[in-house]
Amino acid sequence: TPDPAGTRRAAQAQDRAVDFAFCRIRVTVRYGVLSDVHGNLPALEAAAAREAGLARVALWVACYRVSGKAETPVAALRALLTGSGEDALKAAHALASFGPAATSAVPDLVAALRRPDMRLLAVEALSAIGPAARDALPALEALALDPDPYMQARAKLALRRVRVDPVADR
Repeated sequence: TPDPAGTRRAAQAQDRAVDFAFCRIRVTVRYGVLSDVHGNLPALEAAAAREAGLARVALWVACYRVSGKAETPVAALRALLTGSGEDALKAAHALASFGPAATSAVPDLVAALRRPDMRLLAVEALSAIGPAARDALPALEALALDPDPYMQARAKLALRRVRVDPVADR
């Protein structure tokens, strides 16, 4: 039988991804990220510190993409993650795009698993981080037993990605 709640959550996640993509385009146009990107890094960091909402998150992602250094953007997104509302949701979504570079956010993402509004995006971010998120295994195992079948499925996928042993795969 179809799971209306799971379908709705999947649609909401897709809407957030589309919103995020459009915001990145606006940020690119406004701050000229595509021209002289390395010279614009200080300006991008300053803009990220003063902007709000989705623009702030998109600017921190742009800083990471431009510099290849995740420490400052991940720290800023972690601070948003511990807040409430849409900014926390957007930060979790953005951390997923960092993959293993967001390893330092694992404790905050594990804490976010206890928040009903954050669970799904936190699971997705931990899944994207992969084996570096091993500290999240007990929390993910508990979510794999969740009564919500969609949450179960996403948690089980995250467990598979976190448990992967890259050395054994060679």
